[in-house]
Amino acid sequence: MLGKNIWYDILFVVNSISKNLQSKYMCIDEAIEQLKGLLSFFEKYRENEFENALISSNEIAFEMNLMKQLDENVDNEIVKSLRESFRIDYFLYIVDKTITTLQSRFEQFKIYEDIFDFLFSVKKLKSLDYTFLKEKCLKLEKSLKHDNLLDINGFNLFSELNILREIIRVENDKPIDILNYIKRIDSFPNAYIVYTIMLTILVLVASDERSYSKLKIIKTYLRSTMSQERLNG
Repeated sequence: MLGKNIWYDILFVVNSISKNLQSKYMCIDEAIEQLKGLLSFFEKYRENEFENALISSNEIAFEMNLMKQLDENVDNEIVKSLRESFRIDYFLYIVDKTITTLQSRFEQFKIYEDIFDFLFSVKKLKSLDYTFLKEKCLKLEKSLKHDNLLDINGFNLFSELNILREIIRVENDKPIDILNYIKRIDSFPNAYIVYTIMLTILVLVASDERSYSKLKIIKTYLRSTMSQERLNG
Protein backbone atom coordinates (compact mmCIF):
# COMPACT_ATOMS: atom_id res chain seq x y z
CA MET A 1 0.00 0.00 0.00
CA LEU A 2 2.79 2.42 0.93
CA GLY A 3 4.70 1.62 -2.27
CA LYS A 4 1.62 2.33 -4.37
CA ASN A 5 1.10 5.70 -2.68
CA ILE A 6 4.71 6.69 -3.31
CA TRP A 7 4.56 5.68 -6.96
CA TYR A 8 1.28 7.51 -7.41
CA ASP A 9 2.83 10.74 -6.09
CA ILE A 10 5.91 10.42 -8.29
CA LEU A 11 4.22 9.40 -11.51
CA PHE A 12 1.41 11.94 -11.12
CA VAL A 13 3.73 14.94 -10.96
CA VAL A 14 6.09 13.62 -13.67
CA ASN A 15 3.18 12.91 -15.98
CA SER A 16 1.75 16.40 -15.40
CA ILE A 17 5.02 18.15 -16.28
CA SER A 18 5.67 15.82 -19.21
CA LYS A 19 2.31 16.74 -20.74
CA ASN A 20 3.06 20.44 -20.28
CA LEU A 21 6.41 20.09 -22.03
CA GLN A 22 4.71 18.47 -25.02
CA SER A 23 2.57 21.54 -25.65
CA LYS A 24 3.24 23.16 -29.03
CA TYR A 25 3.35 26.52 -27.26
CA MET A 26 6.08 25.49 -24.83
CA CYS A 27 9.27 27.53 -25.10
CA ILE A 28 12.63 26.85 -23.55
CA ASP A 29 12.29 29.53 -20.87
CA GLU A 30 9.06 27.97 -19.57
CA ALA A 31 10.52 24.47 -19.87
CA ILE A 32 13.48 25.51 -17.71
CA GLU A 33 11.18 26.94 -15.04
CA GLN A 34 9.01 23.82 -15.01
CA LEU A 35 12.02 21.52 -14.69
CA LYS A 36 13.37 23.68 -11.87
CA GLY A 37 10.02 23.35 -10.14
CA LEU A 38 9.96 19.60 -10.69
CA LEU A 39 13.43 19.17 -9.17
CA SER A 40 12.45 21.38 -6.24
CA PHE A 41 9.32 19.27 -5.70
CA PHE A 42 11.28 16.01 -5.50
CA GLU A 43 13.96 17.48 -3.24
CA LYS A 44 11.25 18.56 -0.77
CA TYR A 45 9.36 15.30 -1.30
CA ARG A 46 12.49 13.35 -0.38
CA GLU A 47 12.90 15.20 2.91
CA ASN A 48 9.32 15.61 4.06
CA GLU A 49 6.82 13.29 2.43
CA PHE A 50 7.64 9.76 3.59
CA GLU A 51 5.77 10.21 6.86
CA ASN A 52 2.78 11.71 5.03
CA ALA A 53 2.73 8.77 2.63
CA LEU A 54 2.94 6.41 5.59
CA ILE A 55 0.01 8.13 7.35
CA SER A 56 -2.06 7.99 4.18
CA SER A 57 -1.26 4.30 3.71
CA ASN A 58 -2.17 3.53 7.33
CA GLU A 59 -5.52 5.26 6.90
CA ILE A 60 -6.27 3.20 3.82
CA ALA A 61 -5.13 0.01 5.55
CA PHE A 62 -7.33 0.83 8.55
CA GLU A 63 -10.33 1.27 6.27
CA MET A 64 -9.57 -2.14 4.74
CA ASN A 65 -9.33 -3.71 8.25
CA LEU A 66 -5.63 -4.50 7.85
CA MET A 67 -4.21 -2.39 10.67
CA LYS A 68 -5.81 -4.40 13.48
CA GLN A 69 -4.32 -7.61 12.20
CA LEU A 70 -0.89 -6.00 11.92
CA ASP A 71 -0.98 -4.57 15.46
CA GLU A 72 -1.93 -7.90 16.99
CA ASN A 73 0.76 -9.98 15.36
CA VAL A 74 3.84 -7.79 14.93
CA ASP A 75 6.04 -6.24 17.61
CA ASN A 76 6.22 -2.43 17.44
CA GLU A 77 10.03 -2.39 17.34
CA ILE A 78 9.99 -4.76 14.39
CA VAL A 79 7.46 -2.52 12.63
CA LYS A 80 9.69 0.53 13.17
CA SER A 81 12.69 -1.34 11.84
CA LEU A 82 10.80 -2.47 8.75
CA ARG A 83 9.54 1.05 8.10
CA GLU A 84 13.04 2.51 8.31
CA SER A 85 14.37 -0.21 6.02
CA PHE A 86 11.57 0.51 3.57
CA ARG A 87 12.32 4.25 3.72
CA ILE A 88 16.02 3.76 2.96
CA ASP A 89 15.94 0.83 0.52
CA TYR A 90 12.77 1.73 -1.39
CA PHE A 91 11.57 5.31 -0.88
CA LEU A 92 14.96 7.07 -0.93
CA TYR A 93 16.23 4.83 -3.71
CA ILE A 94 13.33 5.70 -6.00
CA VAL A 95 13.34 9.42 -5.25
CA ASP A 96 17.13 9.74 -5.58
CA LYS A 97 17.04 7.94 -8.93
CA THR A 98 14.28 10.27 -10.09
CA ILE A 99 16.24 13.37 -9.05
CA THR A 100 19.42 12.10 -10.72
CA THR A 101 17.57 11.38 -13.95
CA LEU A 102 16.00 14.83 -14.02
CA GLN A 103 19.27 16.58 -13.15
CA SER A 104 21.11 14.92 -16.03
CA ARG A 105 18.51 16.22 -18.46
CA PHE A 106 18.47 19.63 -16.81
CA GLU A 107 22.19 20.08 -17.44
CA GLN A 108 21.55 20.75 -21.14
CA PHE A 109 18.80 23.23 -20.35
CA LYS A 110 21.15 25.12 -18.01
CA ILE A 111 23.57 25.52 -20.93
CA TYR A 112 20.78 26.97 -23.06
CA GLU A 113 19.72 29.23 -20.20
CA ASP A 114 23.25 30.58 -19.82
CA ILE A 115 23.34 31.45 -23.54
CA PHE A 116 19.81 32.72 -24.19
CA ASP A 117 18.44 33.87 -20.82
CA PHE A 118 18.74 37.59 -21.57
CA LEU A 119 16.29 37.11 -24.46
CA PHE A 120 13.56 35.46 -22.40
CA SER A 121 11.59 38.67 -21.83
CA VAL A 122 11.54 42.40 -22.51
CA LYS A 123 11.80 42.94 -18.77
CA LYS A 124 15.01 40.91 -18.71
CA LEU A 125 16.40 42.84 -21.69
CA LYS A 126 15.70 46.18 -20.07
CA SER A 127 17.28 45.13 -16.78
CA LEU A 128 20.74 44.60 -18.29
CA ASP A 129 23.27 47.40 -18.25
CA TYR A 130 25.08 48.49 -21.40
CA THR A 131 28.28 46.52 -20.79
CA PHE A 132 26.63 43.27 -19.73
CA LEU A 133 24.25 43.30 -22.70
CA LYS A 134 27.21 43.65 -25.06
CA GLU A 135 28.99 40.73 -23.34
CA LYS A 136 25.91 38.54 -23.69
CA CYS A 137 25.58 39.37 -27.40
CA LEU A 138 29.23 38.58 -28.12
CA LYS A 139 28.95 35.34 -26.16
CA LEU A 140 25.88 34.39 -28.19
CA GLU A 141 27.76 35.09 -31.43
CA LYS A 142 30.51 32.73 -30.30
CA SER A 143 28.00 30.05 -29.25
CA LEU A 144 26.33 30.11 -32.66
CA LYS A 145 29.61 30.10 -34.57
CA HIS A 146 30.63 27.02 -36.55
CA ASP A 147 34.17 27.01 -37.89
CA ASN A 148 34.37 30.37 -39.67
CA LEU A 149 30.64 30.63 -40.29
CA LEU A 150 28.59 33.08 -38.23
CA ASP A 151 24.83 33.10 -37.80
CA ILE A 152 24.87 36.59 -36.31
CA ASN A 153 27.15 39.53 -35.71
CA GLY A 154 27.41 40.13 -31.97
CA PHE A 155 28.05 43.87 -32.20
CA ASN A 156 25.14 44.35 -34.60
CA LEU A 157 22.89 42.28 -32.34
CA PHE A 158 23.88 44.47 -29.41
CA SER A 159 22.99 47.62 -31.35
CA GLU A 160 19.64 46.16 -32.40
CA LEU A 161 18.67 45.00 -28.93
CA ASN A 162 19.76 48.27 -27.40
CA ILE A 163 17.21 50.03 -29.62
CA LEU A 164 14.60 47.29 -29.49
CA ARG A 165 14.32 47.27 -25.71
CA GLU A 166 13.47 50.98 -25.78
CA ILE A 167 10.80 50.91 -28.49
CA ILE A 168 9.15 47.52 -28.12
CA ARG A 169 5.58 47.32 -26.89
CA VAL A 170 4.02 43.87 -26.50
CA GLU A 171 0.92 42.74 -24.62
CA ASN A 172 2.47 39.47 -23.45
CA ASP A 173 6.12 39.47 -22.44
CA LYS A 174 7.10 36.17 -24.04
CA PRO A 175 9.80 35.33 -26.64
CA ILE A 176 7.20 34.52 -29.31
CA ASP A 177 5.59 37.94 -28.81
CA ILE A 178 8.97 39.63 -29.16
CA LEU A 179 9.68 37.67 -32.36
CA ASN A 180 6.30 38.61 -33.84
CA TYR A 181 6.99 42.27 -33.04
CA ILE A 182 10.39 42.05 -34.77
CA LYS A 183 8.76 40.44 -37.82
CA ARG A 184 6.20 43.24 -38.07
CA ILE A 185 8.71 46.08 -38.07
CA ASP A 186 11.27 44.13 -40.16
CA SER A 187 14.28 46.14 -38.96
CA PHE A 188 16.39 43.90 -36.72
CA PRO A 189 17.81 40.96 -38.75
CA ASN A 190 20.21 39.66 -36.10
CA ALA A 191 17.57 39.80 -33.37
CA TYR A 192 15.17 37.98 -35.69
CA ILE A 193 17.69 35.18 -36.21
CA VAL A 194 18.51 34.64 -32.53
CA TYR A 195 14.86 34.62 -31.46
CA THR A 196 14.04 32.18 -34.26
CA ILE A 197 16.86 29.87 -33.17
CA MET A 198 15.86 30.06 -29.52
CA LEU A 199 12.21 29.34 -30.27
CA THR A 200 13.05 26.29 -32.38
CA ILE A 201 15.17 24.55 -29.72
CA LEU A 202 13.40 21.34 -28.78
CA VAL A 203 12.26 21.22 -25.17
CA LEU A 204 11.20 17.57 -25.25
CA VAL A 205 13.04 14.95 -27.29
CA ALA A 206 13.44 11.18 -27.29
CA SER A 207 16.04 11.33 -24.52
CA ASP A 208 13.48 13.07 -22.29
CA GLU A 209 10.95 10.34 -22.95
CA ARG A 210 13.56 7.70 -22.17
CA SER A 211 14.41 9.51 -18.94
CA TYR A 212 10.79 9.43 -17.82
CA SER A 213 10.52 5.79 -18.93
CA LYS A 214 13.42 4.91 -16.60
CA LEU A 215 11.02 5.39 -13.73
CA LYS A 216 9.16 2.32 -14.93
CA ILE A 217 12.44 0.41 -15.17
CA ILE A 218 13.25 1.30 -11.56
CA LYS A 219 9.87 0.06 -10.43
CA THR A 220 10.19 -3.20 -12.39
CA TYR A 221 13.72 -3.75 -11.09
CA LEU A 222 12.68 -3.29 -7.47
CA ARG A 223 9.68 -5.56 -7.90
CA SER A 224 11.68 -8.36 -9.53
CA THR A 225 14.43 -8.29 -6.89
CA MET A 226 12.10 -8.18 -3.90
CA SER A 227 10.76 -11.30 -2.31
CA GLN A 228 6.99 -11.72 -2.09
CA GLU A 229 7.19 -11.71 1.72
CA ARG A 230 9.03 -8.36 1.75
CA LEU A 231 6.71 -6.91 -0.87
CA ASN A 232 3.69 -7.84 1.21
CA GLY A 233 5.37 -6.31 4.28
